[in-house]
Amino acid sequence: MKKLLIYLLLLTAYNIPVSAQQPVLVNQHRPSKKINLKNDRDIYFITATGKYNGEIIAATDTSFRLERFYKNGKDSSYTKKVRFSKRHPEGLKVKKLPLYTRDTVELLLKDILVVRKPWFNNRGWMLIPAYLLGGAILAVPLLPVAAIAGGRDGVRNWLQFEALLLGISGPSLFIGTRHKKYVVGEKWKLVLE
Repeated sequence: MKKLLIYLLLLTAYNIPVSAQQPVLVNQHRPSKKINLKNDRDIYFITATGKYNGEIIAATDTSFRLERFYKNGKDSSYTKKVRFSKRHPEGLKVKKLPLYTRDTVELLLKDILVVRKPWFNNRGWMLIPAYLLGGAILAVPLLPVAAIAGGRDGVRNWLQFEALLLGISGPSLFIGTRHKKYVVGEKWKLVLE
């Protein structure tokens, strides 16, 4: 009975998932300053051969493996029938959608030159400023209509409205799309912990 219990404990010990090693940026001048690079952010690893991002699925002492999800190419696509009206169920539309590929890439720690990390993890809030900026751009051709309808005052009011839309959306989108760059080798060292 004891041997069976020990055998079962050993079997379950091998099935316990070990926490994966996470890449950490360590400041070379102040080793106590560390930045954890978690999988929930859209982190880019820039090497001499290209720019890679994705979820870290495995790691060793000298390298880690990323799982990527990207479009195949311009000519790779598939068609899908989509219903575009609830009133007319027979109305189907054929849509051409791109094919996506899922693969892995192995990155050596010594090959990584720059790590880019976004300022904000969730960028869903940028949708409203993007719509405002799009509205400001699409409303520019209506400036002659405002000049005809309202004269000089109509143009001034229209330009104030455009400036308001740009003033609200421009800085929000600028801040939301910023990334922090960490140059590996100069000030930062990339390690796995």
